[in-house]
Amino acid sequence: MLSALVFSSNQVASALLEKTARKEGINCQIASTADEALEALSTETFNIALIDYASANIAESLKLFTAGWAFNPLMVACIFSQTEEIPQKWDAVLAGVKVFSGKEAFTEIQQALRELANHTPTVGDFGILLVEDLDSPRDIISAYIESMGFPHLTGVSGATDALRVLENSPGSYYCIITDINMPGISGIELMKAVRSDDRFRHLPIIVLTAYGTPANLINCIKAGATGFLVKPFKKKAMREELEKAKRIFTNRQSPRLCSPDEAHMLEEALHRKGLL
Repeated sequence: MLSALVFSSNQVASALLEKTARKEGINCQIASTADEALEALSTETFNIALIDYASANIAESLKLFTAGWAFNPLMVACIFSQTEEIPQKWDAVLAGVKVFSGKEAFTEIQQALRELANHTPTVGDFGILLVEDLDSPRDIISAYIESMGFPHLTGVSGATDALRVLENSPGSYYCIITDINMPGISGIELMKAVRSDDRFRHLPIIVLTAYGTPANLINCIKAGATGFLVKPFKKKAMREELEKAKRIFTNRQSPRLCSPDEAHMLEEALHRKGLL
């Protein structure tokens, strides 16, 4: 049976979410304090964790989710608020957290629980497609990723080859990592091509770039990026992006960080995280 953790100091909210989860056939555990939530997430496997923003702010919630992901990397993470819009919610979105706020929050959570109940995540040998036009950096990045426990990796020298590989093996990859500035078809154009194709649009796309300018990253967001790594990237950052991509793929979450219209709000979050 699937399981959910709800962390809220509001007993009414906890009871409502527990009832909603059980209606979808999901076993639910309630935590009323941060310590209880941390203990549960650090020792038990949950398919989904729901944290009340009134009980933990964004930074506190991300620490709890990180503990949960260490125990179960595929856990779906959600923050909710019925009473207010959540400040700095884009910090959570960048980490792959689903955010529900306002009057429709519980309705949207119910839909998320229903989708989760109807799709049990499975882990397979899903490959990573690396697109980098320079041979030496491509070999170095490939070795770097494989050393982190992601052995099923294919490296190609450009967007044309990447699209050909996807055409020939459409079910073999769960993530694309692409450079942006490449001869011929750019990384931006590659993302647009992937997002416009029904067979591939669900794939997470991690952007690799040496030019972390606001204009460059906003263009990537609008094209459908899932995550960013500015060269030279750190191993911890690459692992976090790859694990986020696997969660998004296996749980059928949207691979887009946001809609094109919301790109300017995400830009502010990138500034706060020091990525711009």
